[in-house]
Amino acid sequence: MKSQLEFIKLAKQKVKHEFEKFDVYLVQCVRTLDELDDSRSSMYNKLKELVKLNFPELDVSDERMAELYSKFGAREDFEKVELPKGIDINNSFGANFNEGNKQLATNIAKACLALEELRTKLIKFIDKEAETRLKNLSTLLDPSLAARMVTEAGGLERLALMPASTIQVMGAEKALFKHLRTGSRPPKHGIIFQVPMVHNAPLNERGKVARTLAAKISICAKADYFTGHFIADKIVEELKRSLAHGKTKERTE
Repeated sequence: MKSQLEFIKLAKQKVKHEFEKFDVYLVQCVRTLDELDDSRSSMYNKLKELVKLNFPELDVSDERMAELYSKFGAREDFEKVELPKGIDINNSFGANFNEGNKQLATNIAKACLALEELRTKLIKFIDKEAETRLKNLSTLLDPSLAARMVTEAGGLERLALMPASTIQVMGAEKALFKHLRTGSRPPKHGIIFQVPMVHNAPLNERGKVARTLAAKISICAKADYFTGHFIADKIVEELKRSLAHGKTKERTE
């Protein structure tokens, strides 16, 4: 009979094995990206609130705004800056910033740019990992969406074992529960709506396209998890033929 220490050792080995799975880190990266986007949006909103007090006429992109205020700190120092036509710093009705306000605006703008840089690096890392470890899913969808699907499922193993019908509505749980609770119309798709072939499909065909795509996602997930063999080229061709056959059949009816 195994001793308590042996059971503890076995448990630690199993935990270590779970921690060493690549998708554990991929899921964490995607969730970090979501939190980063929330922080980035919040910081840009704070910067905009400050800029409205100093230069309400400024009409540029968020990133350009952050670049200007990270460098100059206030409208009063924009003399040599090339601004969009029609914006005149000398005729602004915004308030002048004192040194404290300038420093605050500069710091927030720099924080925005730092978050922007971190976000870019994180997206590149996620895409690279997905292209390497999720070859079939990345080819069928794209690296970012493949990583998102794995994250939404809670890991590659769970996605590989998930039925296509669940994959189809994954990400639309609120709508699904509302359907079960109130009898409202069931959702036709979840996050796979982000795939161009789904959101570009005619409204009356989206459910069919989403269902067909979900079946192919299930096959690709199984290949990535169980064998690692690359079959996506064949799956993509099958998907195209299946959708084309469906359209041809509708025209002849």
